[in-house]
Amino acid sequence: MITKLTKQQEEKIPKFINKWIKLASEPINRIGAKEICKEIFGDKFIVFGESLENTINLIKIMIKGKKREYDSQLHSQLHSQLLSQLDSQLYSQLYSQLRSQLYSQLHSQLHSQLYSQLYSQLDSQLDSQLYSQLNLQLNSQLDLQLRSQLYSQLDSQNIKYSSYISYYLYDWAGYYDYGKYIGIKFDEEKLNKYFKILFNIPIIVFVGNVIFICEKPQTHWKDKRLHSVTNPAIEWKDGTGIYLLHGIKFEKSEWEDIISGKLSIKEILMWTNTEKQRAAMSTISTDRFLRELNPKEINRNDRGDILYEVEGILPKPVRIAKYYDWSTKRVYVKFVRPDFNTIDEVLAQKHKVAIEMWLNNTIHA
Repeated sequence: MITKLTKQQEEKIPKFINKWIKLASEPINRIGAKEICKEIFGDKFIVFGESLENTINLIKIMIKGKKREYDSQLHSQLHSQLLSQLDSQLYSQLYSQLRSQLYSQLHSQLHSQLYSQLYSQLDSQLDSQLYSQLNLQLNSQLDLQLRSQLYSQLDSQNIKYSSYISYYLYDWAGYYDYGKYIGIKFDEEKLNKYFKILFNIPIIVFVGNVIFICEKPQTHWKDKRLHSVTNPAIEWKDGTGIYLLHGIKFEKSEWEDIISGKLSIKEILMWTNTEKQRAAMSTISTDRFLRELNPKEINRNDRGDILYEVEGILPKPVRIAKYYDWSTKRVYVKFVRPDFNTIDEVLAQKHKVAIEMWLNNTIHA
C-alpha cells in the first residue's frame, strides 16, 4: 500500500491537473465515439453536432412535427457503464492501494475546476436551451418551478430527451491517471474503456432512438474559473459558446455591453445581482473606474494609497479605496464604509489589526 508521496511525485500533481484540464477541450475521436456507442448501446443512429447550439438545432429539426419518446434505457446503460461497472471498480482498486493523502491535493483541485465550473455550465446551458426552444416560451434561467412546468408541457407533447455530460468524472479520471503513475495497479482494460468513454462521448443527448454527440468546446480559464474578455469562456469552433466572467454566466448581449464599455459603471452598480455586478466590475480598469466616477480625494498615505468620495451613485456620497496589494502586486479599487476618514483606517480594518499596529507595520496591504 502506498502511504506517502515522494517529493518528486508531489511535484507532478500540477502537471496531471493541467493535463486533464487540457484533455477536457481535446476534439473527440468520432470513430472512437461510434465504437464505444456500439459497444454500449448496440446499433443506433448517431448524429454529431459541431457545438451545443448546433446539436440543439439538429434535435429541433429531427422532432419537428413528430412525436418521439426517448429510450430511457440508453441513459441508464451509459450511467451503469461509467459508474456502476467502471468507476466503482477502479475506485476500489485505487482506494485499496492508497491512503487519503491525495484526495485534498489532486482530486479536490480537479473536481473544483472541471466539475463545478465546466460541467455545471454545460449542463445548465443544455437544459435551458432545449427546454426553452422546445416550448417556445421559457427563459434560459430555470428554477425548480419552471422545470416542473416544463416537464408537464413536454410530456403533453410527447417530446422527451435525456442527456449525459461526463465532465463531472474527469476529476476521477485524472485521479486514476495519477494513481497509475505512482504505481497503483488497475484493470487496464477497464481503465482504458473508462478513458475512452470520457474522451469521445463527453456530451451526449438521447432523443427517440437517436444519439446526438456534441463536440467538445475550448475552455478559457483564469484563476481556476471560466473567464474570458475576448471570447466565450466555453467556445466551439463554429463561434458559438457560453459567456462567463470569473465563473459567472452572462448572456451574450450583457457580456458584449460590459466588455465594450457600453454599460456605464453607474449602470452596473445599480444591478441587484451582486455576483454579476462583482464579476462585471472586475473587468473595469482602475483608470476608467476613477475617470468615469470623477471621485474627490479625501486622504492619501505615503505609499500612494488613496481614499475617495463619490457622489451621484446613491442618495448619499460613498467612499472608495484605491490601494496596492503587495502579495498580488495589483491595484484594487473597492467600496468602503462611509465612516472611514483615512486610507490607513481602511487597510488596517482589511487586515484586521488596530490602526496603531498598522501604522507601525513594515509590511502593508
